[in-house]
Amino acid sequence: RTQWDLLTYLAREEQFVVYVKGKELHFEPKPDPSKDPYVFQYVPGTTGGAPTGNFSGLTLSRNLTLAKDIKVFVRSWNAKNKKGFTKKAQATHNKSPVLKGASQPARDVQEYNYTFAGLTPDQAQQRANQILAELTQHEMKISVDGPADNILGITDIIELRGSGTAWDQTYFPDSIVRSMDGGSEGYTWRIEAKNHSPESEPSA
Repeated sequence: RTQWDLLTYLAREEQFVVYVKGKELHFEPKPDPSKDPYVFQYVPGTTGGAPTGNFSGLTLSRNLTLAKDIKVFVRSWNAKNKKGFTKKAQATHNKSPVLKGASQPARDVQEYNYTFAGLTPDQAQQRANQILAELTQHEMKISVDGPADNILGITDIIELRGSGTAWDQTYFPDSIVRSMDGGSEGYTWRIEAKNHSPESEPSA
């Protein structure tokens, strides 16, 4: 493994984030979801006009594989009892509010299976929950281009508002790349951020 692989592994184990800012390496706690978000506001166009916002470009995407219900199985071995066991974590998407309470067709389930040696049942459940959270956070993604500032950081929370779609929610930044152009573009950035769908309900 490279040193970066080791750092990302340790960050994942400790529920931290690791990133580079300028020439500095940062290893810090994950963003606090209760913080006030940095808002990108989408304003739909009226009477055939073009939409506007505090950005020049916005791309929305969704991983359809992760949009399925997800089950994560973690298997381990209890050396004391000489017995294997499996723990499960699951993310289930909400039923349509229109059909709530009515029977609905069975949905596809994406399963992920992992084996780790020497875990206790509690540790295996925690690992399953952690892997589930990491997987589902890649379901909904946004890319934002536009005029930059120095306020937004990689440990801040981003919120998209005004699109009237399922993408109106909070996101965790993956990368923020700022650029300076001596021409008409000036100081700009490209932001990549992700999160799970608000329709997804995790359960052990």
